[in-house]
Amino acid sequence: MRVERTEFRDNSPEGKFAEWKHTVGLPEQFPKLQTLNDSDLSADGKLYLGLPHRKAVERIALGASGAFSLALVMNEGQGATTLSRHVFNIIERDSLMRRLAPVSVDVAKLAGVERPAVQLEDEVRFGIVSNLASHEWAYVSMERSKLATLFGIDESKLGIDSEKNDSALKSRQYLLKAAANTWKAGDRSEAMGILRDTSVVLAKADLDVVIQWLSTAGIDIKLIVDLSSDSQDESYNTVLKKIHELSEKVRPPKTPEESWTPSSPLSDVYFGTQEQIELVARAGRKLEQGRIIEFPAYSNLDIFAILSKHYKPANEPSLATVLDPALVDDAHEDGKRLGQIVYDLEQDILEDLSTHNPSYRLAKTK
Repeated sequence: MRVERTEFRDNSPEGKFAEWKHTVGLPEQFPKLQTLNDSDLSADGKLYLGLPHRKAVERIALGASGAFSLALVMNEGQGATTLSRHVFNIIERDSLMRRLAPVSVDVAKLAGVERPAVQLEDEVRFGIVSNLASHEWAYVSMERSKLATLFGIDESKLGIDSEKNDSALKSRQYLLKAAANTWKAGDRSEAMGILRDTSVVLAKADLDVVIQWLSTAGIDIKLIVDLSSDSQDESYNTVLKKIHELSEKVRPPKTPEESWTPSSPLSDVYFGTQEQIELVARAGRKLEQGRIIEFPAYSNLDIFAILSKHYKPANEPSLATVLDPALVDDAHEDGKRLGQIVYDLEQDILEDLSTHNPSYRLAKTK
């Protein structure tokens, strides 16, 4: 039998809340939602997706194998960045099977730099480098000589000994990985130096040439574009236009014998609100209605499930043991940002604790 506390070292609402969290085994930052790392996005991690949310993500991930643009549309503040990373990881894991090299693009981040169009090209170039360094493309590419050139190996030196060829490709992968990691660490100059010493094509060729060369080796590019941003200024639109221009630049020309437009080896998947998707369309990208997939809004039950994924009390089997879901019901509202919902939840709890002491299972008192 639990004995409810009636005395606290700090009788302020914040003090009571802090002591309650310590008692039930919840961390100090509860109920704030933390940024999820890649391990959290795995099947047994902290990412919560209800059945309708999983279906929407599965449609996007499956459709991403096609050479066309897709979009996942959601309410503002509902996790576009997290979902874009989740889908990126799915495609990255299946790169060889899909013959796709995914590249993550954060439009808001690019819009904040001095030369967004140039930075976008660098992001795509080193995203390609990272993928080439991480997967055994030599085992699936039908154009090993093209691949060898991308890896900085003179194709005339490729012999009939496949084991030696694979060893040569593997040694180049280590160098490409070093270039990609240096780029991620923020040292562009050093990264470009390593890349120039490894592959003339990847380092010095125009990006459209690199993408077309990859295409001849049987590898297409899929941009995973996170549109979430608090503002959509001219720089933001510049990035969107550059994405469209790059895709069209690498599209093969239509021949007189063809009645259809050839697909581009560079396509994209967008994650954002309806308004942001409309900006994509204005920038020139053709998004057919059937390829715009709606991500369902989170219900109050979903919000509690999200919190339960993030937080498990150290002293109890589940969050529901120590927190009444009705508290989330009051904070939830359709269209409200996730961050705002958990902020309002915390404020409601603190307001309640200003006149009451917390029970072991925190619940509404009004």
